[in-house]
Amino acid sequence: SMPAQIKVLNPTGINKDISSYELPEDKWSDGNNIQFDNDKTAKVKGHLQVFGTPTVAPYWLMPFDTISTNSWIYPGLAKVYRVHTSGSTINEESVELVYEKLKFKGKNMGTSRNKTKQGYEYISKFSFHLGFNRFSTYNITFSAPGPHMSLVALKLDKLVSINVDLEKSYEVVLNEPTDDRWTYPRNSTPGSRNLAPVFGFISGEGETKVAQKYGQMVVGFDTSKLVPIGLDPSQYLINSAVVEATVALGNQFKYDGTYDDYKNYNNNINDKLSPVELYATGFRNGYNSLNWVESSPLTDSNSGKNNVYSLGYYNGEEVDVDVYNFAAPHNAKPFSVGNIEGINQGDLVPEDSIFSFIIDLSDDNVMNYISKSLSEGKIFFTLSQLLYESLDNGGKGYPDLYTKDHILGEGPKLNLDFKIIPIANKLINITITRSGESQLLINWDNEGDLQRSTVLGDGAKWTTITTENKTYYTDTLGKMYFYRISN
Repeated sequence: SMPAQIKVLNPTGINKDISSYELPEDKWSDGNNIQFDNDKTAKVKGHLQVFGTPTVAPYWLMPFDTISTNSWIYPGLAKVYRVHTSGSTINEESVELVYEKLKFKGKNMGTSRNKTKQGYEYISKFSFHLGFNRFSTYNITFSAPGPHMSLVALKLDKLVSINVDLEKSYEVVLNEPTDDRWTYPRNSTPGSRNLAPVFGFISGEGETKVAQKYGQMVVGFDTSKLVPIGLDPSQYLINSAVVEATVALGNQFKYDGTYDDYKNYNNNINDKLSPVELYATGFRNGYNSLNWVESSPLTDSNSGKNNVYSLGYYNGEEVDVDVYNFAAPHNAKPFSVGNIEGINQGDLVPEDSIFSFIIDLSDDNVMNYISKSLSEGKIFFTLSQLLYESLDNGGKGYPDLYTKDHILGEGPKLNLDFKIIPIANKLINITITRSGESQLLINWDNEGDLQRSTVLGDGAKWTTITTENKTYYTDTLGKMYFYRISN
């Protein structure tokens, strides 16, 4: 009989078990250097390094695949090991948004890690400040930090800031925080508890004696819909900033509306009261004001330190004020001490009394913190009290404050009075020092990225250079570059 023409153009597999004369049309009899993917033939494209150095020298290697996980098994003399793929972060310095000749460097707003059945995936958030540029098409470029990285998903958000008139004062009221969190370590309902008791305690003796803020209230306000974002912090002129917090339970503590110097708590004074204080909020362990939310973990398991804490300033330096060590005291002052209108020092505080925290804007550090936060579109504060003493009437000695999750009570509020002023010209002095025949040392004295190009004019392609501490050292042998500082 005449041979029949095979009409299947893409057979789905190889079958060597039966004679090639008896094979169905959708099978190959043999093959070399091919693989099958989703029932189709595909060329084997070579290999890339996926895993690093094994824990021990393998005696053999075996793939171990399940429906959800692809792993490799290898034994040493004493143990058997399994390794599976894990995600990686992108090269942070490589992230750019490009439109024609314009390049905008991405700012890393935070990276989080999510455990999956296949390993870990990393989620990075970058922002691009476009200024007054407007365009509908652009490219976002970035590179992998190593030989293996898969892009799982990409999400783009555009945030257009509101318009305001320069030099005109505006009053805004945020009646509810976007985030409020009681930072007590054993809080079983983080981010959704309706009350936040604020208190601390003193422990230890001598060199080990410390005062610690234990139950604190972190409040965050999204200001991006009412205050322009993305401006230089120097353009925000804050006329006033007031935070309000409402007392939930009456007759539980005595009122103290005065500033206390913590070192006096070490001298056996009769002052058993301490005020409710407002500080900035500090972030660490990979968190910042834009990626921390009220349900985020309180503590980092590696460092043992809280991811958020009360932040103060002294001599221009940031100070973690969660713990006050009497043997090595800090001198950071609160942004504000809570005051309640209509009651006197030492009075029992009634239910629904309102603490008013009028923030001290005469301190440049305070002003800079608020201005920078408004530029980013979110501002955080931390409320705390240090001393407390149980009352004869059974009162706890410290306040419980309403959170935004309370059905009846009012959570914290933020009142701002501000104006936007023109940006001040920032002169940048750049110094280029030659060393030897071709070595150059470049220094500059203000914020900005060092860029270089081989030509000037319309054909210039400026490339941002990775530098450290406003310093760049390079060898220009056989090369010619033009340099500039871009800010």
